[in-house]
Amino acid sequence: MNFRSMKNRTCINLIITIVFFCALSVLSGCGNDKETFVIEETVDTRADSISLEEEKIIIYICGEVARPGVYTLDTESRIADAIEAAGGVTENADLMKLNLAQKLADGQQVTVPAFTTGMQTGDAQVSGKVNLNRATKDELMTLPGIGESRAEAIIAYREEAGWISAPEELMNVSGIAEKMYEKIADLIEV
Repeated sequence: MNFRSMKNRTCINLIITIVFFCALSVLSGCGNDKETFVIEETVDTRADSISLEEEKIIIYICGEVARPGVYTLDTESRIADAIEAAGGVTENADLMKLNLAQKLADGQQVTVPAFTTGMQTGDAQVSGKVNLNRATKDELMTLPGIGESRAEAIIAYREEAGWISAPEELMNVSGIAEKMYEKIADLIEV
């Protein structure tokens, strides 16, 4: 075999090898690997950022707190945590109107109320009316038509709701319809 035929044979083998690898790369789609990797990386990054956003909530706390404002808290935070983030409460804060254990939601506003006139002693009947947020079972039972079971239902409702924001909300309590509410409307307050 001469040198020239060896050179031609080597060139042909080289060309066949190049064609073979090009065909193999086209068939395996290796030209798309980078695009696929980038797309998967983008999806993973978005999933990570979504899960990070879900771990925090933003709330607005105002009223009788030291530093009212917007705060970012953990998703498992309670009203007590929001008050702590805002530097605590002022001397005028009426915490009896709040359920400090209530879980917060993203975008929620928490207003820490002040004591109302005539209510600063903590007695549920200082103004002559029964305060639905402070009254004991016995004090609620002084209202016409409110027996032990309805008084317990009112207390259970206010504990679940956090506090009763308006006297009319009493009609949401099982067993208290509009007619009963009308009988006691002038005797109650929040």
